[in-house]
Amino acid sequence: MKKLQLILLFLFVSICANAQITISGIVRDTITRKPLADVNVILQNKNTTAIYGYAITDEEGKYSITCTTGADSLQILITGLNVRETRRIIFAKIQTFDIDAVSEALQIREVKVKADPIVRSSDTIDYFVNSFADQSDRTIGDVLGKMPGIDVAANGQISYNGKPINKFYIENLDMLEGRYGIATNNIQAKDISKVQVYENHQPAKVLQGVQHSDNAAINLTLKEDAKGAFNVVFQFGGGYKPLMWDAEAVAMYFARKFQIMSTYKTNNSGDDVSRELLSHTDDSQEFYNYSIVGISKPTTPSVPQSRYLNNNIHTFSFNTIQRISEDIDIKANAYYIHDSQKSIGNSITTYHLPTGILPVPEDVFAHTATDKFEASGEYLANTKTALIKNKLQVNGMWNKDYGISLTDNDDVSQHFKNPQFGIADEFTVIKVYNRLRLSFGSTNSYTKSTIKLNVQPLLYPFIFDNNSNFEGTLQEMNTSNFKSRTTVFTSRQHGRFDLGINGGYDLQIEKMASALTPVDNIQSYASADSLHNDIQWNQFKLFVSPYLRYSAGSLFSVNMNVPVSFLNQYANDKIIDVKNKRNKFIFEPSLQISYKLNINTSISAGASISNYNGSLYDTYSGYIMNNYRNIANNVGLLNDALNQYYNISLSYGNAIKSLFGSLSAIYFNNKNKLMQSINYMETLSQSTSQKMDNTYDGYILSGKISKRYDNIASTFGLFATYRKSFSDLLRQDVLMKYISDYINAGVNAYVRLGEYGSFDYSISLGWNTAKIKSSQDEFSPIRNITQTGTLNLFITKTFTFSIAGEYFYNSAITDGSRTILFADAFLVYKTKRIDYILEARNLTNEKAYHSASYSDISDYVYSYDLRPVSVLFKIRFSLR
Repeated sequence: MKKLQLILLFLFVSICANAQITISGIVRDTITRKPLADVNVILQNKNTTAIYGYAITDEEGKYSITCTTGADSLQILITGLNVRETRRIIFAKIQTFDIDAVSEALQIREVKVKADPIVRSSDTIDYFVNSFADQSDRTIGDVLGKMPGIDVAANGQISYNGKPINKFYIENLDMLEGRYGIATNNIQAKDISKVQVYENHQPAKVLQGVQHSDNAAINLTLKEDAKGAFNVVFQFGGGYKPLMWDAEAVAMYFARKFQIMSTYKTNNSGDDVSRELLSHTDDSQEFYNYSIVGISKPTTPSVPQSRYLNNNIHTFSFNTIQRISEDIDIKANAYYIHDSQKSIGNSITTYHLPTGILPVPEDVFAHTATDKFEASGEYLANTKTALIKNKLQVNGMWNKDYGISLTDNDDVSQHFKNPQFGIADEFTVIKVYNRLRLSFGSTNSYTKSTIKLNVQPLLYPFIFDNNSNFEGTLQEMNTSNFKSRTTVFTSRQHGRFDLGINGGYDLQIEKMASALTPVDNIQSYASADSLHNDIQWNQFKLFVSPYLRYSAGSLFSVNMNVPVSFLNQYANDKIIDVKNKRNKFIFEPSLQISYKLNINTSISAGASISNYNGSLYDTYSGYIMNNYRNIANNVGLLNDALNQYYNISLSYGNAIKSLFGSLSAIYFNNKNKLMQSINYMETLSQSTSQKMDNTYDGYILSGKISKRYDNIASTFGLFATYRKSFSDLLRQDVLMKYISDYINAGVNAYVRLGEYGSFDYSISLGWNTAKIKSSQDEFSPIRNITQTGTLNLFITKTFTFSIAGEYFYNSAITDGSRTILFADAFLVYKTKRIDYILEARNLTNEKAYHSASYSDISDYVYSYDLRPVSVLFKIRFSLR
């Protein structure tokens, strides 16, 4: 940790050693002496031609470039359509430097012009969709992954140079907030002109240039004929085996000031369309109570969901935004999901305990049914001098799950219900008066849930005085949670410094009542107080946070926060009549440094210390059945944890060379005062908290690089991650030191085969091992290989034939094959408005997926039933 702190200090000192300079002037015609407009002025390293900054002259021929450099001299390059290329060597100092340039008439001859696929303009990078799309692509989401620097995860989250984006715009309107999967999975690629990446994007205009952001945003720019054009896309499909349907309707309209997008989708073909409703940013958080109770389910395999998902799903979404004026938006969003899933699997979990090896076999069937609803309305005024935002959100969720588990020849049935309701409001005001900035924010939410878990037969007779006459166990729990956070912030700029102070409070009032009772077919019976909980949990935190920022434009910034908080906690366990109170001061400083080495390269580093002060679920003393395999209780003490986090990252994005990459290093250290102790009793377990210092720490190293070769219209990428962690575990009342290592590296490629087709390929190699230091028990390494490939053949401009394959290898499989191979085939015929799609899946007819992994002190081998070979035919119709 000290080494990393020294690295951050060295980085800060070395950055400050470089000088920030501003070079400005006027570009004039050598003969007429008139100013020249729209001329490119580029500031370069005189030896390497690396770009430090650039500007375009205005109507008066003026330019201004600010950069940070340690060089003693620089080169200025002048270019333009009607200007002869001119180079000058100048001293690297603050100065006014006027430039004389020679005007030249542009000589036009018959040429074929091919647009660059990627163009950078300051902090904006434009990806022109036509340069990356082929006729196998339907939606813009199909094209995004081919763009160097942009990654799309399996759950739909988009990252730029290794960091998740913070906004997703359509024609610069934020209609969908974090649920941008609705756009990427439904907007046709042919309707998008370009994908824009806004680097270091600060969504609040009033904070631009004041509060730095390391994250990027994405904006979709539509083609002219798609703007203001209403379109509806219908899809109908059916297939076998089993009897399948797949249908959807998507309506969309995108204009400059008004947008609307609505979807309805349903299928039982294994396509989890609810994923496009996931939120990937902080804009749309779901206010649900965390449930520590539920049924046991098979572990989902690490293969595409369409391979195994046995579903019946219906989703609906409605989204609209109206721009009232240039800076004021009103929007509304609503979502509904009905999802029924069935899963079958079996596993063998082997626990490496101080007392020996404990294998636990389990066969599991689960049927889950979820209904989920959310609606929100928002008003946003986002100007350069003020921001006003108010968002009201309501949501509800109803879970009804059923499961059967077979262990040691005993059937265990589980019935689970969990209705929830939540409401939240967020209000924010930020106002700037000259150099003074004021802000006020308040977020309030309330959630409520009711939980019931019925398990048969009776599995823990010892907690019911060894009375085995009962048929089962019923776990009931009622929770409510009110949260309120209010902040007031003020700051003032003094040159390049921004001094401020942030103050406010956090309030949480939470209640939990639970009862674990024996049942038979007729009724439930009373149980001891040790099987009940009735807890009132209050937490109030009053905080003051001085804030200091140093900024040299967009080139260099230092942000430092030094929050000091007073924490008051109160926990009342009414069953055992125990009250816990705590008052303490908390110090949680953070430092963030960002430095732009040149127009393509930036580096950032950060350090933070935070505290975890426990929750209601650290304090309950009565037994709670989390699932049929585990019961838990705690000692009723308040937790106290200190978390340290350090990071450093390098980002590179060269639009001219179509080369993008990133490197990052993370170190974390978490120290806790309470420790979770687990004791295993054959197939069952009992967990409780104990007062014992323990540590969890480790580091993560990662990097990726992607490059597009324009001459062959192909993109190649490399990625690698190394993670090592150390943790303290308490099992069978014995302290164990657990060490885990994980390495993953791979290659991905998109190759365009001229006009005849395209080929997508990726390979990922993984290596995972674990060790229990105290017993010198070292697990055998697990090696994984994953390969995926798709070959698209463009038979004609309207007819595409595709073959797709996936290969998985796991070295730890001992029962069954270590490898599995999937194969699919697709036929697509397109007319102007209608697509005909024929899909054949799992042509190798694989029955089950086998895998193995390590988790704390256990190795886990499991099998999951897959969908059979099937054929699905779909027709997709578009009004445009």
